[in-house]
Amino acid sequence: MEHLAFILKDIFLNQRTGKLTVRTAEDQRIFFAQDGVLLYAKTDAPGEELLDILIKLGHVTLEQADQLGLQMPTSRSLGEELLERGLIDRDAFFDALMAQAREAMLNSFAAFGAEAVFLEMPPLQAAGLESTLSLPLLIADGLRLTAFHPQQQFFLEGKIPTLRGEMFVDYLRAEEKSLLALIDGRLTAEALLDASGMEPELFWKTLFLFFSLDLVDLRPAESASPAAPSETAASGEDPLAEVQIMKEALGSVDMYHLLNVPSDAGVKDIKKAYFELARKFHPDSFGSDVTPEARQSIFEVFNALTRAFQTLTARAQKKAGTTMGAAGTILGLDIYSVIKQAEDRTEGKPKAAILFRKGQVLYDDGKFGGAASMFQEAVRLDAECAEYHLWLARAESKVPTLIKMAEKDYQSAGRLDPGNPEPLVGLGLLYKKEGLLNLAAKQFEKAGRLDPSHPVVKRELDALKTSDKEKKKGLFGHKR
Repeated sequence: MEHLAFILKDIFLNQRTGKLTVRTAEDQRIFFAQDGVLLYAKTDAPGEELLDILIKLGHVTLEQADQLGLQMPTSRSLGEELLERGLIDRDAFFDALMAQAREAMLNSFAAFGAEAVFLEMPPLQAAGLESTLSLPLLIADGLRLTAFHPQQQFFLEGKIPTLRGEMFVDYLRAEEKSLLALIDGRLTAEALLDASGMEPELFWKTLFLFFSLDLVDLRPAESASPAAPSETAASGEDPLAEVQIMKEALGSVDMYHLLNVPSDAGVKDIKKAYFELARKFHPDSFGSDVTPEARQSIFEVFNALTRAFQTLTARAQKKAGTTMGAAGTILGLDIYSVIKQAEDRTEGKPKAAILFRKGQVLYDDGKFGGAASMFQEAVRLDAECAEYHLWLARAESKVPTLIKMAEKDYQSAGRLDPGNPEPLVGLGLLYKKEGLLNLAAKQFEKAGRLDPSHPVVKRELDALKTSDKEKKKGLFGHKR
């Protein structure tokens, strides 16, 4: 089976450079990748042309498009012309390229049987690098948007899923993580379906997603467990002793020594070293009869190797970006600066959403300090999301040492979403708690104008009418 997701996984993990052509009965889309990074797309499918995308994003109006006299070209010259005319700025052009490549790729996933062919090519010229996207994130989003197909079930039936790595666990949703936690390398896919209690079509889609994100390996149900202890013993080596040596070294060696690479190692060398060690120390390589203490040590070593790989890879990529020179520019922008912006835009917001959901779980459990930390990080990654500010303020208002910060975050939420009464309600409750009854009443009145039927607003205003005194001074020091 050669699904689009498998090809994208191969491009990313093996840092391939070339052209990916995806053909359906109706359309053809071409994507360009360099060193495992998706750069940009060429498409003339309806709704995916660059001018279409600019109009959808609100960067160009229909009137401006008509004045240009252009018929939806997809070439980069369109962007240059729009820039020269002052109709868009570089950020708008960059956003459109990102959105075009993303939309074209997600639409490619919609046809499960689409023909996808990747052709390796020499490295592209720096001037041709127009955009970057996170391939693992596109795989995850694309498969979630795709309807269940019987071929997914056929591909997975009769296989035993085994955990492979944790690199992309953060891309998973809560229900997906719950299924991943059930995988122990013993249950077949069919048994796992029974144990999960999931709806069958969703189960097969999710397990297919795990394999496509390199989170699991698959082996035939009738095969023996890989790398059983008896097999490793026959080689004269003691793998558990090596695990113990690695574990003891974790606190005394740096990441370069851990992966056994020089400090100037490039991405490919780091990746090669990591995969050699990962195969050796992967938890699935030790069979099922090791002690709980030994298995814990195995996981500690493997996770440390994975963290080292992620950290050193990012460091090597950043170092490569600082040495490229003036030639690596896009419309006057440093190419690696653009790539970093792309990574922030494609991965920052999804990461923020993951942290936000974790924060809500902690909040519901009454762990308000931990929830505040999650919401604060979500705000850092996506400062324009009013909901994140709102929930951060709610959590802060429950922690005595953070109450002062709650006022600021309620105000930020209200500024970002002025039509939402909830920030005003929260601020009113906060002021009431601190004895600032007049200020509280003003917030409730403002909220009431936005939503006259809001139950909390009505209740609190009725309660405040019975009170004729306000404490002299609250925590925030506001005048009466």
